[in-house]
Amino acid sequence: EEDDDDEETCEGGDEDRNLLTSVAGMVLHSGKKTDNTKSTEQDSSIALVGSIASSVIGAISPSLSGHGNPNAGNVAAPNPNVNVAELYKVKDDEPPLPPPTVTGTRRAVVIGINYIGHTSGQLKGCINDATNVENFLTTHGFQPQMIRKLTDDNPNAAPNKTNILAAMQWLVQGAAPGDSLFFHYSGHGGQEKDPLMLEEDGMNETIIPCDYQQSGQINDDTIHKVLVSSLPAGVRLTAIFDSCHSGTIMDLPYIYHATDEEYKNAHKAENSGFMHRHKIGFSSLKTFTVGGIGATLASVAGSEILYQGKKKGRQEILKQLNTSKAMVMQISGCRDEQTSADTNAFSGTSTGAMSYAFMHTMNQSTNQSWQSLIRNMRDVLHHGPKQFTQMPQLCMGRLVSPDLPVVF
Repeated sequence: EEDDDDEETCEGGDEDRNLLTSVAGMVLHSGKKTDNTKSTEQDSSIALVGSIASSVIGAISPSLSGHGNPNAGNVAAPNPNVNVAELYKVKDDEPPLPPPTVTGTRRAVVIGINYIGHTSGQLKGCINDATNVENFLTTHGFQPQMIRKLTDDNPNAAPNKTNILAAMQWLVQGAAPGDSLFFHYSGHGGQEKDPLMLEEDGMNETIIPCDYQQSGQINDDTIHKVLVSSLPAGVRLTAIFDSCHSGTIMDLPYIYHATDEEYKNAHKAENSGFMHRHKIGFSSLKTFTVGGIGATLASVAGSEILYQGKKKGRQEILKQLNTSKAMVMQISGCRDEQTSADTNAFSGTSTGAMSYAFMHTMNQSTNQSWQSLIRNMRDVLHHGPKQFTQMPQLCMGRLVSPDLPVVF
């Protein structure tokens, strides 16, 4: 997290396919304006650009659902027309989902780190977040003795690296079908180089224990291995990460894509668009001849096809390696390239902005679907007393309908 005075401004990215179609359309339009002596060159270039556009658009189209794209439409409340029982049905070759209600044990780990005693990077709201979440859970089915809280104002339960990993292991140990597990982290997040090059941006996401200067950070590979990989089918794990760079903090293979106009690009980085990626500007294209534009786009399209191929390949590897048997649902404070704010803008008391949005939404009504929860949380942050730019994300360990009710 960061203090909200230092919050970054990062907004949704462009739709690749629409931009590419616009570029191709502009080339065709400019071709009609050139003089007749260049008609052969025009026809050849136009045909080339049209072919390139079709090829690249075709290559891009699957990538729009490359994360599973589990769309069901965004509304502020669960869709009353949904048959929930049908949503719990799976194919014969798929592991079963958890039962519609919790029939087993509830366990939770709650972590809040203000970095007390550190000379820099101290936060104000993370311990408050942990306390608020703990209080909420104890009034919603979780027994106090089944909640482990780590905060750095308690030397007997300090959120150091060893204790965080031990708490994660305790949470999932012996998990059985019907169990509901809950994990909440509020604190700093970071990034480090990904040696396996499976991350699209080349960086692993991390959470930062209170003793990170001595013990190091905990990266997304470790988090997935400890929290997700061992869980059997029929278990629920709900994980909330209120930290910077937390979009893919669990390395889950499916990222929710909203369909409503306001948040349709919420999952996309600001610099992820076709034009930005290849540093193309309409003004520069206007100065080119038709042949020059065709040659430029031919080169760009080759790079784009390679990029999309690598992206699709990474996504398929992630699906093969990290798809979970359990129903794992992760809500993060922001996209990977963004920061999450520590703020007092809502009530005068310091909290994490995303943790506040989560608690506010659930306190308003626990009758939420996953897509209504993430929509309402985004609305709290983007239409509240302060318009935050961080964009909470919803990720899934396996492909399920976002119309499923939120149950933990």
